[in-house]
This record gives sequence, C-alpha cells and structure tokens, in this order.
Amino acid sequence: RFIWLRRDIHASATSDLRARYRRGSPLIWNSATPANYEALRERPYWEQVVELQYEYKSTLERYLARVCPGQFLELWYEDVCSHPAIELERIAGFLSSRAVPVRRTAWLAPSLERAASGQARNDDEAKIRDYVNRHLDRLSSHLYGSRKPSALQLQA
Repeated sequence: RFIWLRRDIHASATSDLRARYRRGSPLIWNSATPANYEALRERPYWEQVVELQYEYKSTLERYLARVCPGQFLELWYEDVCSHPAIELERIAGFLSSRAVPVRRTAWLAPSLERAASGQARNDDEAKIRDYVNRHLDRLSSHLYGSRKPSALQLQA
C-alpha cells in the first residue's frame, strides 16, 4: 500500500530552487536525476526545477497506475496542512479498506502550515509561475488549485 503525498508544482519547484541557492547557486543540481537529465540541464534553471517536478510526478503516476492500481492513496500536501485530522482519517480509511490493521489512538490534530513562499530571488517565483502558466495544457494536473482528477484518482 502506498500513500502519495503530492504538492503544487509551483511550491515544489520554488522549494527546489531555494535549496539550490542554499547550496550556493541556482545552477547547482539539487535533486535526483531523471532519464532526461541531460536535456533538462540545457534549460534555464527556473525551467529545470519545474520540469524536474513534472518528471518526478509523471513517472510516479505512471508507475503507480501500472504496478499497483488501486493500492495507493493520493493526498495533497496543501490539504494535509489545512485539514490534518481529516487527511489522517482518509489515510486510516484507505488502509482499513485494504485489510491493513489501523490502530486509532487519540491523535493529536497537528497544527501544520504550508511553507511560506518567501521573497522571490531575482523574480524566480515569477519566472516559475510564468513558465507553468505558459504550459498549463501539460502541467495543470500538477497544480493543487486545479483539483483536476488525475488518471490515478479515476482508477482508485
């Protein structure tokens, strides 16, 4: 059984870019290397982080649909932060429905906050947002706000 915690592509790309800056430069590769790593390295750094998040999510989506259809739960990070108790119940319900023993205890409803977007460095956040907006036909299912059902949700 798998729990897939997704995050809005703007936020995840911005977070990846911030990590690059912390390591010294937006050009420092900070992540795993997808199959198209060399092609991604040729793009501007703000496109790299978006496309990298797209590759992660698309690869995982294809893998889950092929290898374990119906054996995963898709959650959004933004929902977990906004309604942790509700999302914990969804997890418990998912596991219970698949014959996984769940021991409910008096869960503390954690107080979670979404990571702050912070100051845009050299308009990086605007560049990321602009790039995503220009490619909505391909990236819209990776946006939290769209809430567009993915192929996974339709199979689950």
